[in-house]
Amino acid sequence: MKKLWMIILVTMTLAACNSGEAIEGVSYEDKIVIEITLHQNWQSNLFFRFNNTKFISYLRTKSSVNDRESMTLIIDVIKKTEDTTSFEFVLINSDYDVVLAFDDETTKKYALTLNSEGEEGVLVVHGGSAFRIPVEETNVLRELIGSIDD
Repeated sequence: MKKLWMIILVTMTLAACNSGEAIEGVSYEDKIVIEITLHQNWQSNLFFRFNNTKFISYLRTKSSVNDRESMTLIIDVIKKTEDTTSFEFVLINSDYDVVLAFDDETTKKYALTLNSEGEEGVLVVHGGSAFRIPVEETNVLRELIGSIDD
């Protein structure tokens, strides 16, 4: 009887250990991105000041991206964009705050502005440089984010 209970206990333990779905991350800057979170910012002049107010900002629309294909697409656009020349830019408000979450529990933050259809987007590294996103990549991001928000 003891052997039966031991076998049941071992089986349940192994099943519990294997039940978690492994997240396949995307490589970026010598780290692995396991999730990308998009916080949609308020655009109203009345509310945009609250986008970065600690307690109120949590009320913004939040979308999480953790499938490999979508994360790869976003990371590829970020890499291509950061390979271009940066410029000085004063950002008053962005369309989205983008947070890359890494497997070592660190994060990297960006501000993303997609602008109007057919225009270049802007990617601003939190506390750093600004980069123009070519129209094609801006359209790809707009389409991807639109499919996430639906």
